[in-house]
This record gives sequence, C-alpha cells and structure tokens, in this order.
Amino acid sequence: MDRIVDEILKIEKAEYEYKGELSSECNNVICGHAIDSFEKFYEKTNNQKKIMAFVKRQLNNTRPSVKKRAEKFMKKWFH
Repeated sequence: MDRIVDEILKIEKAEYEYKGELSSECNNVICGHAIDSFEKFYEKTNNQKKIMAFVKRQLNNTRPSVKKRAEKFMKKWFH
C-alpha cells in the first residue's frame, strides 16, 4: 500500500499536456482525483503524514473543486 501512495504522490510534480501544450489545469484535476483515491485507503496506510502534507498543499489549488475536496478531506481526517 505504501508503494502505491508514493506512486500517486508523484503526480503532483508531473507535467501534463493538453492539445500539445503544458497544462497546469490537467495537473490540478489529477490532484483532485488523488485526494479521492487517498480517501479510500487513508486509514490503512503508514504514509498518512505524506498524504496529509499533499492534501494540505491542495488547499491552495487554483481549481475550486480540488480545494473543496482538500477541505473535506482535512475536516474528516485531521484531528
């Protein structure tokens, strides 16, 4: 499970193209999907600190839906 978390976390620094050009918006969308994935197995991993750090960074995401997902995640899991 921890290896999966490490692989998902790599998406944040990846570069994505849309119609042949780099797209930060694609990165934002994928980060939102990562939060959804982490939601499903957060309790079962030893990498909770890494996940929480990733989600905290997404609180500043420029895409409102991703920011909202991050806020919801934090509300549920951050004690």
